[in-house]
This record gives sequence, structure tokens and C-alpha cells, in this order.
Amino acid sequence: MTLLKFAKPASRLGLGLAFAFFALAGQAGTPQTTVHGRVFEDVNGNGRLDPGEPGVPGVAVSNQEQVVQTGSDGRYALPVDEHTIIFITQPTGYAVPLNESNLPLFYRIHQPAGSPAGLKYPGVAPTGSLPQSVDFPLQKSAVRDTFAAIITGDPQPRNLQEVHFYRDDIVAEMARHPAAFYLALGDIAYDDLNVYEPLNRAVAQLGIPAYNVPGNHDTNYRADSDRFAMETFRSTFGPEYFSFDH
Repeated sequence: MTLLKFAKPASRLGLGLAFAFFALAGQAGTPQTTVHGRVFEDVNGNGRLDPGEPGVPGVAVSNQEQVVQTGSDGRYALPVDEHTIIFITQPTGYAVPLNESNLPLFYRIHQPAGSPAGLKYPGVAPTGSLPQSVDFPLQKSAVRDTFAAIITGDPQPRNLQEVHFYRDDIVAEMARHPAAFYLALGDIAYDDLNVYEPLNRAVAQLGIPAYNVPGNHDTNYRADSDRFAMETFRSTFGPEYFSFDH
């Protein structure tokens, strides 16, 4: 485990974090359509775009190949195919929603048919057609002069017993150090992707956003191509490469 502390310079701190596993280039002939949406300030915190809630300009939105910025009204448009994740880069001064395991919800999977059959571990369930608007809520968050981040490499439990070791020894130690976010740098699992759920529950005890980057041991080895090798990771954590600002 590494506990990093960051101090703000005289004026303003901008820490941008970008993580990559591998890029998946669009395949020639893949049908494309356009996704439209809005990044907005979720003033009432209900996760929905309500009348009067303002758009957030200048937010980066990506389809995993291209990046655009939202306009003055928070709107964006991007091409997508049938194996796309649309995601935003969380801007400084804002926070994205978290799920019950404190995993950040900064993305929307568009995979109408879901993952292909025959994977050893569950992949992406069919998402169906795109809604008329794919919107992303943000809530304002304080920008502090200093903050800490917990960054760990290769948690890599191979079974439930080792998840408990990680929870009782490592997470318990992490919990002694207040931090703004947790980041695991690859090999979340050791080939057995069934450990994702109990491991996420353990890390959720920290009570902070938990970001995860895949490694080779997070690969669904029964996938018939690299295009679908990260399906289990994607269904659990979202895009396999992304960025956020803190």
C-alpha cells in the first residue's frame, strides 16, 4: 500500500490521473450511431436531470476512442458502436455518484446484445437500445488545500480466504489513514474473477471512492478475442481505461 499526500501550490492544484490497459480500435464496418446527452449539476442529488438543473461546461466525454468537451449547456454528442462505454472525466470541484460498493459511476455501457456466450465469468448483460439522452450527474465537491490518496498495486486474492486476509490486514490498515480516494493498480483478482464482489465489499469499508485498473490476471481467459477479454471487469468496474481529475 502507498499513501500519497498532495499539497496545493500557491494558487491551484490540478491533479489529473489517467489509466490505460489497452486501446480497442473500432472495427471497420461496425455499425455506428450517435449518442447525445448532458453533464449536469445534480442539485437535489436524485441522479436525474430535473428542470432548472444547470449543465456543466468543459467536461471531457469519451467513447473510448474520441474525446469531446461539453458545451456551455453541458451537452455533448459522440459516435458509438455496439461495444462502447461512454464515460466522463470527473472534473476538479465535482464528484460523481457511487454505487453500494463505493465504485464511481462515471460511465454508461452501450452493449445492446451484451457479452458473447461462453465466457467463464459473467460479462455485460444486454443493455438494449440507447435512451434519447445519456446524462451524467455531478455534485459540487470541496477542493481542499491538501489531500491524501491510497494507492495499492496487485491486491490479487485468488480465493475468498485471501479476500478476508486483504480485508482484515490491508484494508484495516488503510482505514487508519483518511484519504480522498482508493486506487488499485491492476490485478484486482488472481484469475478467479468471482472474488470481485467480496473484495469490493471489503474495500467499501473505507468509505471513499474506489477506482480500479485491470491487469493481466483480470482477463476473462475464455474470451475468443482481445475485444471481449475485459467483459467481466467492464461489467463490474466500467471502462478499462479512463481518467479523472482531483
